[in-house]
Amino acid sequence: MLKKTLSIALALIIILGMSSFAAQEASAALVATPTASTVMVNGSTVAFDAYNIGGSNYFKLRDLAYTVNGTDKQFEVGWDNANNAIRLTSGRPYTPDGSEMSGKGTGNKTPRPTSSKIYLDGRAVSFTAYNIEDSNYFKIRDIGETFNFGVDWDDANKVIAIDTSKGYTPEGGGTLTLGDYISKSAPITTSKLLEYYSMTEAERRCYDQLAAGVAKLETAIAVTPISRASAQKAIWILNATQFDVFWWGGGSYFSESNGIVSAVYPRYFYDNKVLCGVDESAWAFYTPPASAVAEAKAWIQSGKAAIRNAVNKMPMQAGMTPCELELAIHDWFSVNTKFETYEGPGQEQLMSMHEAVLNGRANCVGYTKAFQYILNMLGIECHYLNGVNSKGVMHAWNAVKLDGDWYHVDVGSDSAASEYYGRLFYYYFNRTDKYITDYGFIIGGSDYPDGVNPNIKCIATKFSYENIS
Repeated sequence: MLKKTLSIALALIIILGMSSFAAQEASAALVATPTASTVMVNGSTVAFDAYNIGGSNYFKLRDLAYTVNGTDKQFEVGWDNANNAIRLTSGRPYTPDGSEMSGKGTGNKTPRPTSSKIYLDGRAVSFTAYNIEDSNYFKIRDIGETFNFGVDWDDANKVIAIDTSKGYTPEGGGTLTLGDYISKSAPITTSKLLEYYSMTEAERRCYDQLAAGVAKLETAIAVTPISRASAQKAIWILNATQFDVFWWGGGSYFSESNGIVSAVYPRYFYDNKVLCGVDESAWAFYTPPASAVAEAKAWIQSGKAAIRNAVNKMPMQAGMTPCELELAIHDWFSVNTKFETYEGPGQEQLMSMHEAVLNGRANCVGYTKAFQYILNMLGIECHYLNGVNSKGVMHAWNAVKLDGDWYHVDVGSDSAASEYYGRLFYYYFNRTDKYITDYGFIIGGSDYPDGVNPNIKCIATKFSYENIS
């Protein structure tokens, strides 16, 4: 009883203290003073309608969106009148409303805390923001951190510098994010990964036709007539090398005659739904409703931005080597993503890096695709491997290139072990071909068409976990 009484008393003291503080703060009205500093965006001076409030600079939200539009850090600003909400969408082009860049603020103003709800990529978020004469002003560093662009202060020249070519760094330095490393890297391209595969001219043509169709979300992709075996091989390689495609896991139907394929009907998955040019209940080809296609495209666009934003914000230390980055990302997934196996409606979602990064769940394919995406964005060559695990089940994992040598890494299996035992495991971190085959893994095998894996060998041990820990 005494403990409960003390807790209540402590709570009352805290509440009364907060009420007193709030009253004192309210009595000292904030003042918004026009920002006197020069503002430069990507090296050019730009006149903003901006104010200094409480020692921090606040910019009109639409001005910032307008200024970074067309860069990798662009974002959309929408107004939801029915819900009194500001909706921000990462990666979307900004739609001007005519109020942008109206000039520098004049005279001191009295700011009011923004009463509107704020959503980022569909999720409620909290910002320190003020309304001045019916426009919303946000702290420039908050926006820089949210959309991962550089915000620097040159005290000697009194210049605020906005740089969309680099990631956000906290004021005064501090912990870096993965976005800081990505912004300084040359990403690995699909064409680079394809150098390790052997395809006939017909298979490569089919690959290119499918890649173009999948990128545009076509539900019926015409291909130059090709054998079923070659079409399947092209699909497997496409799924393994188009590492940024998270709405398709390779599942497809064929239009074929006498073993010759003339069209492919991909089975896309989005938001726990399926978009396909095949009516699976009647096994007939059909054209999905335009509304479903538009819904899927919007979900994909939003997902691209949300994944990029989440990846960019992953905390990292300064001065990390490629192997240290690989290890940190491996550990991030072991801590933040749960290994799930499920067969039934919606199982395709688990094969997606969208689920692995944003929703914290994935099967082996989801882990493999997400790991491949991040490392290739960092300029670290990372392949997708098809095979069979020690239980004889079809499985996926990665091969990573460090200092010219290839290594196997199975983030999904390590994550499952880490979850089961309650500590991080590195059974399959940077291993040789011999190591994984000794543990019962088969690279490729009879479950897959010939040639679906890259032509690489993993024989080095320099960066195996025991040698770097």
